Amino acid sequence: MSLLVKKFGGSSLADLSCLKAVTKVIAQAHRSGQQLVIVVSASAGHTDALVQSARAISALPSPREYDALLASAEQASAALLSLLLIEQSIPAVSLTGFQAGIRTNALHNKAHIESVDPKRIQSHLEAGQVVVVTGFQGENLAGDITTLGRGGSDMSAVVLAGVLQAEACYIYTDVNGVYSADPKVVPTARRLTQISLTDMQQMAQLGARVMQQQALDYCYQHHIPLRIASTFDPDEGTLVTRDAHNPSPWVGVACQSNQVQFTLTGLIDWDALVVTLRQMMRNAMIDIDLIIQSHQGDAHCSDLNFTVHHDDYEQTLVIAERLCGDFNCRSVESQQALAKVSLIGKQLMTQPSVATDILSAASQLGVTIRWFTSSDTRMTWVVQQDKVKDMACLLHQSYLGTVSLTA
Repeated sequence: MSLLVKKFGGSSLADLSCLKAVTKVIAQAHRSGQQLVIVVSASAGHTDALVQSARAISALPSPREYDALLASAEQASAALLSLLLIEQSIPAVSLTGFQAGIRTNALHNKAHIESVDPKRIQSHLEAGQVVVVTGFQGENLAGDITTLGRGGSDMSAVVLAGVLQAEACYIYTDVNGVYSADPKVVPTARRLTQISLTDMQQMAQLGARVMQQQALDYCYQHHIPLRIASTFDPDEGTLVTRDAHNPSPWVGVACQSNQVQFTLTGLIDWDALVVTLRQMMRNAMIDIDLIIQSHQGDAHCSDLNFTVHHDDYEQTLVIAERLCGDFNCRSVESQQALAKVSLIGKQLMTQPSVATDILSAASQLGVTIRWFTSSDTRMTWVVQQDKVKDMACLLHQSYLGTVSLTA
């Protein structure tokens, strides 16, 4: 009897009609004799409503109480789904993250899973029950509820798949697989039938929101095969494995919206500041990707530019101002309403004409390129937020419009 972990995102749990579609997927797998662990997110909009309620009370709510509040959204999803399964004569039990044995470190709001004790899950599976686990949460050593940060339900699912030695982990979203770009941004984007984990990791790192990057890293390290599909079209989807092969040099286009550019001006000791910046951002659990050096005419000084997500603006501002003082920079400047658009592929350093071609084509579309950076696996352009669609469509049409994406 095979064991599968299936994770359902918020759009799959939005209302009763969606819950019934989820139940249909689970019932089909249950009838085939599979053991099932179901991981659920909060229903669409539920977490946002709780966040607004907390922010109405305090601009900086207690991290412990904030976690306790947000975790209740997934708990509601798990209980409602279990009730519906039981009503349809499918034995089911809901477990919170800590009831499922998920233990985390002490960091609230962005906790990391440190261990899983699967005994309770296994006992319910042996009793023939479908086990519905709340994603996004666990328990620290003090017995307090912790949450795992953005996309944390993905991490819950893949870690459980690894610990339970599941045959595969299924991720159900509002799209029927992984696309060459976000179909909401690039209407001509096409579904990939399969993609390698390394390509998927790069897509996630650069903004593809199908799955959390840390969860993909875990899958790569623990050899966990993934299938990404839609609850409402479960027979389609994309297989994500370590050894999937794509004959094309182009993989896809990814976008990161709501970016903020920080600039520390008048910098002399570039290397030391970069090392300190990375360490402080890592300690604050803030993702930092692009770090660019620029010059404004002074041969002895340079400016340091980097981008973060808008959600991390306040915390990053504190760090930047401290660094400005410690390293005697002239000023800290910031620019909001930006986005990063990336072209992902292989051996891109052998394609030097891409940058100049895109710069010319973007100019004709009225898109101003603020920054550009490249590596062997990606090229990234920083543009104004309102030009994301134009830039993404340009890249996709230029390099992925006629490429076979069936791998």
